[in-house]
Amino acid sequence: MMKIKQSGKWSILLVVTLVSFITNLDATIVVNGLPPLMEELHLSIGTGMWTITSFYITSTVFLLPSGRWSDMFGTKRIFLWGFALFTIATAFCGMSDSGAVLIAARLLQGTGAAMAMAASTPILIRTFPPNELGVALGINNIAWVTGSLIGPVAGGLLIGEFGWRSMFYAVVPIGIVGLVAGILILKDDKSSEKTKTDWLGVLTYGTGLTALLIALSEAQTWGVDIGKNVRTVRSSAVPLDYLHLH
Repeated sequence: MMKIKQSGKWSILLVVTLVSFITNLDATIVVNGLPPLMEELHLSIGTGMWTITSFYITSTVFLLPSGRWSDMFGTKRIFLWGFALFTIATAFCGMSDSGAVLIAARLLQGTGAAMAMAASTPILIRTFPPNELGVALGINNIAWVTGSLIGPVAGGLLIGEFGWRSMFYAVVPIGIVGLVAGILILKDDKSSEKTKTDWLGVLTYGTGLTALLIALSEAQTWGVDIGKNVRTVRSSAVPLDYLHLH
C-alpha cells in the first residue's frame, strides 16, 4: 500500500500549483503578443500562428510518455527536469531572432510543460491522504485553468510597457524560484518499475497530429476552401424529408 507522506504537503501543493499555473499561462500568453512579434521578426500569419500551435503539439504528444518516464525515473526527477527545460526554453523564446528559433524554443517549452504536468498528479497522490486528495487536485486544476485565462491579459499588459520579449523574460525568474523550491521541498521517490518508452507510438501520434494541424492551417494557402467543401457536402446530402417519404 502506498505510503502517504504528510510532512510539508501544503508546500508541495504550492510548488505543483505554481508550475501548473505558469506553464499554462505561457501557453496562452503569446495570443495578444502575436502582432508585434510577427512585425519585428517579419513573420507571415501562418508562421506566426505556429508560435502558438507548436507549444500545444509537444505538450500533447509528450504527455503520455512523460507519465511512463515518471514510473521509470521517479516523479520528482521528471517534474524538475521538465520544469527546468520549460524555464530554459522560455528564456530562449525571449532571445529569439527569427521565427524558426522561436518555434523551436516553443516546441521545447511544450515538452518541458508536458513532463512537469504528467508528474504533478502522481506527486499529489503520494503526498495527500485520500480525504484531502480531492481538494489538492481541485486547487491544482483551478490554477491550471486560471493560467490559461490570465495569459492573454498578462501578455497584453507586458507588451504595452516592455515589448513582446517581456512575455517570456517575465516568466523566467518565476521558473527559477519554482525550480529551487521544487528541489528543496519535493520528496525523493524511487521507482523499481522497468518499462520501455513506446517511441513508435510517440512518433506516429506526433506525426499524425502535426500533419493534421499543418493541413488545417495551410489549407487556404494550398487553394483548398474548407468552408466551401463543407457547404458542398451539406448541399449534396440526402434531405431527411426524402428519407421519411421513401
